[in-house]
Amino acid sequence: MTRSHVNLTPDDVIALLKRSQLPTVVIEGDLDALVFRSFEEENSLTGLSVLPVGGRTCLLEVFSRRDEIQNGRLVFFADRDAWVYSQLPDAYVSSSIVFTDGYSIENDAYRDGNFEQYLYASEKSAFSGDLERFVEWYALALERMLGGEESSISLNPHHVLGPQHSDLVSLKDGEEYPQQLKSIIVADHSRLIRGKSLLKLLLLQLGKSSRAARHSAEALMEVAVNGNGPLLQDAFTRIKAELGVG
Repeated sequence: MTRSHVNLTPDDVIALLKRSQLPTVVIEGDLDALVFRSFEEENSLTGLSVLPVGGRTCLLEVFSRRDEIQNGRLVFFADRDAWVYSQLPDAYVSSSIVFTDGYSIENDAYRDGNFEQYLYASEKSAFSGDLERFVEWYALALERMLGGEESSISLNPHHVLGPQHSDLVSLKDGEEYPQQLKSIIVADHSRLIRGKSLLKLLLLQLGKSSRAARHSAEALMEVAVNGNGPLLQDAFTRIKAELGVG
């Protein structure tokens, strides 16, 4: 697996791929690399290579310019991101690019690993309360973002759950609260909430210093990969079929 401490530009990535004839999976970044490490090792005899490029924007641009690359054994793996709330644009409906089922790779691992099973009974109650409070803000921020407003859905849960929560969920003049969207997100939170935020929310409980067994995002992701859950395994199967390996 090629690694770099600096983000690659699309031109850098294309230049690298032009020099390679190996079957290659282009992925986004650090957590993706953690998930794909064992996949790469399991398929090492085929020569399979995994290339992290440092971000989704770069990956999607390289995908759009893939005709510049002569390596015919090439597949891209990307987070579905905000397209989880709608559908993929036609330009990205291709067997050459595999998207996560949920918002991100963290979401698919979260569901495969059933991470909430590690919560103690008292923690489940606290997590549910935090989740409800977080989604109250998240649904509003998402509604604004999808409507084309300047809005971020990536605020740290610590910030969202803090004393400024009431300000964050205050409605603007003439604005209606998106109750239906909130209900949809709560009902399918493990798939629809931005994965990094969801993990941070869960780790408010699983990562507490007072806990006998503390967890980290990286450790949970490894558990999910080793568990051979259906979502990640489906992605791996589709990638191998496209590359003609395995």
